[in-house]
Amino acid sequence: MQITEAGTTASRRFGPLASRQPTTFPAPVARWSTELGYAVREVAWLADHSAVLALTEAGQLVCLSAADGRPSWSETGGNMCLSASPGAPIVATGHLDGILRLRNAHTGKAVAQQRLGKTWIEHVSWSPDGHWLAAVAGPTLFLLDEVGRLIGSCDSQSAGIAGLSWRADSGAVALATRSGVQVVPVPGSVATTPEPSLPLSGGLALAAVAWSPTGRHLAAGCSGGGLVSWLLLSGAERKAGSQVKTGRTLSWHHAGSRLAAPLGSDIGIWEVAAAGVRDSPKRLAYHPVDVEYAVFQHRGDLLASADAAGTLALWNPVPCTLPLGVYPFGSGITALTWMANDCCLALGTRGGRVAVLSIAG
Repeated sequence: MQITEAGTTASRRFGPLASRQPTTFPAPVARWSTELGYAVREVAWLADHSAVLALTEAGQLVCLSAADGRPSWSETGGNMCLSASPGAPIVATGHLDGILRLRNAHTGKAVAQQRLGKTWIEHVSWSPDGHWLAAVAGPTLFLLDEVGRLIGSCDSQSAGIAGLSWRADSGAVALATRSGVQVVPVPGSVATTPEPSLPLSGGLALAAVAWSPTGRHLAAGCSGGGLVSWLLLSGAERKAGSQVKTGRTLSWHHAGSRLAAPLGSDIGIWEVAAAGVRDSPKRLAYHPVDVEYAVFQHRGDLLASADAAGTLALWNPVPCTLPLGVYPFGSGITALTWMANDCCLALGTRGGRVAVLSIAG
């Protein structure tokens, strides 16, 4: 594959970063920043932490060195979504023409592909154990194995699927639909599976879904605002929080004890009790505009939040109510993800920048 770096520049500095943090919290180190020329849709880390994958709104997929941000390969051709395997150097991409493709993430070479229909693929996600791959095209969920062989498919109970979330044991997938959450078990799974449908009352459509690390709770954000959760095995639905905009993400603390979600320009932190997610969240206020992302570390306690104006904030939400640090990037942050070992953050912006920060503390 011919690699071109035309229009791409990389540097080790972001320029001035206004920050505000106590001296007990070391400031994050800006590793590098790379300009791709188009708004960034998604970013993902490779399992070995050697590179960051970035997908732009123009459909370009670029692999950037984690050390300095230099591109090692790029590919264009209607890429719509991506997911990096948690256990192998494989990236899955969904395309406008209904093709799902697996690539060697180190070289960019395609190793497998499946045509899943004529509808473009909107979501793709590896299971936590890396043995399964879920892909969504229109109203249909497709399940593939780790080498890209199609295992089966399932039509949703409504016109479309807004998002999906894997259970921590990789035994089931939860789908966010217009009518509620649909749970699809993986064939051959021996783990206990909740009811296959968790209906949503009140006529609200779901925009995102997140399964708790313990497998006991499902939470979903409504497209019109607000949070709904279910205590599994009972199927009981609980509405929580104010009916305000919930951004792009729902994020569970790794212990399953709290849930973070954007609430307009604030961040809501819901505590979780035996009966389920509590009704009223603790609110963290700093961002001047709508928060797009609020993401907990995989194993740590830090929370990263990002807003539509390009401000990144780091928090320790228990017990702090003020950010540990605030860092402006000048353009709305459109993608945000932690490295698996929580040592770095990768982000993308509406202006086409991909950046990596090293996090200490």
